[in-house]
Amino acid sequence: MVNEQVYSRVIELRFELGNLPFPHEDCAKIQKHLDSKYWFKPDLSSFHLNIWYVCAIEKLLQKDKTSLEHQKSWMHKSFLERFPEYKSVLENIDYEESPLLVKTLELTEELRKLILCLVEDKLKSFD
Repeated sequence: MVNEQVYSRVIELRFELGNLPFPHEDCAKIQKHLDSKYWFKPDLSSFHLNIWYVCAIEKLLQKDKTSLEHQKSWMHKSFLERFPEYKSVLENIDYEESPLLVKTLELTEELRKLILCLVEDKLKSFD
């Protein structure tokens, strides 16, 4: 069973991300370096929001096995695994140049990993 520290950290991260403004300006900077067929801001926004909404603990823990398996498969990929076309641009990002974007990416990734842990733990209860 996952300990209370994981639950507490998920709640903290969800609150922190919910109060962090979305990095619109930083996304615009990134978009300038991309081919026009890629849309960084909408991709980041959908990834970020999917993780943020999934982590409503009370709802997450009430899901059935099929829903949790779906969440698990979705949560297995990080932003760059899901959108590898942004890897070269994001590898060179500077915290001082785009602090809000870096913070958003870091917190979202930490939250994704913790939610995956919670989902995997909950799935064990169905066995």
